[in-house]
Amino acid sequence: MEKMTIRSMKDRLASERGSVGVVMAFVIFVVMGMLTMTWNTAELSKAKMRLQNAADAAALTHAVWQARGMNAVQNINDEMYEALSLATKLRTIAVVLEGIATGFEAASAIPIVGPIFKGLAIVFHTFAVIAGAPAGWMASRICDKFLKYIEKAYVYGSALFGLWNAQQLAAQNEADPLAKLDANNNTADAGGWHFGIYTLGFSWPLKDAFMLPLGESKKCGSAPWTGPEIQLFPNAVPPWNLIYKIAGTGNSWNITPYVSKRGKEEEGIKKKTKDGKTTIDDDVLPGPTVWIAFKLGSNIQTLPLDGFWNAGDKNRKSHKVPMFAVAAAQCVTGDVIPHSKKTQDGVTNQRPAGFGAGATAKLVPVSDVFYKMGNLGGIAVDAIIYH
Repeated sequence: MEKMTIRSMKDRLASERGSVGVVMAFVIFVVMGMLTMTWNTAELSKAKMRLQNAADAAALTHAVWQARGMNAVQNINDEMYEALSLATKLRTIAVVLEGIATGFEAASAIPIVGPIFKGLAIVFHTFAVIAGAPAGWMASRICDKFLKYIEKAYVYGSALFGLWNAQQLAAQNEADPLAKLDANNNTADAGGWHFGIYTLGFSWPLKDAFMLPLGESKKCGSAPWTGPEIQLFPNAVPPWNLIYKIAGTGNSWNITPYVSKRGKEEEGIKKKTKDGKTTIDDDVLPGPTVWIAFKLGSNIQTLPLDGFWNAGDKNRKSHKVPMFAVAAAQCVTGDVIPHSKKTQDGVTNQRPAGFGAGATAKLVPVSDVFYKMGNLGGIAVDAIIYH
């Protein structure tokens, strides 16, 4: 009986029955591990793409707001130029009409026909007021007291609105907030508050992140930007002289529009010759803007089958992978000059009035931004991001 038992054990050990089950268990373990890795990789890839969208959207919207500001300032320059030109012409017409009215006032002393000349004087006084009052009002109020401040708001506000809008788009593209603890260390999900910072960005030059590279022109000292104060109607009789004074028809004005200020700053624009053609230098445009977005990626299991073995364990070991995405954009084409149709350096700007500076924005390689700071910076970024 004992010999039979030993022999039976030997037979069983020599038998290949059940070996397939062991192999299949090992294969299943490997396949499940590969499926877990594939799932994790796919989830990370999707999260990475969404994060890159967040960085791209943030960078592009900042550059777009810069371009909008450039276009708006150019449009306002054109509007002010036309308004001041019209004011100059109206003031000239008012001088002529008041001169005629003054002559009729003198002729009103003639017996018999005096009342007729007096009536004509009143008519020409009235037309002089109609022409002269808008001249003073447009120059001293619309341009200097209204449009100039709107320009300043665009110069100092466009990039700032871009910064704010970049945060909104990054949040909409599922970037994680970079700071979300309140004073009691509660996260936003736990009822706390966060700072609304979903992405970080900067421009080169750094000041372009906060304002457009525009400045008040120092060379707009001629008509229509400058109107000298003159005594248009020294002999005007009451109440006409009072009306002219209230309307400010003879007041001076000195409007200094915002223009691109880099390069030849005195001219407000820098041009360079390339292949025999005169083109706008990039230095008159806002510098490129770089944005970085952050996100904690999908849960990654510490072991291939950890999710199955610890399905009921709330404290099972897993972690989220931190990810970063970086993108760059730049405002391209267009410059801001006093008037779209002005001739500079023998070249006539053909951009029609009302079409702004022709500025737009596009995404650019991140390394290009750092190459502007120096070749070493560009090479380092190339090595880190693209390799």
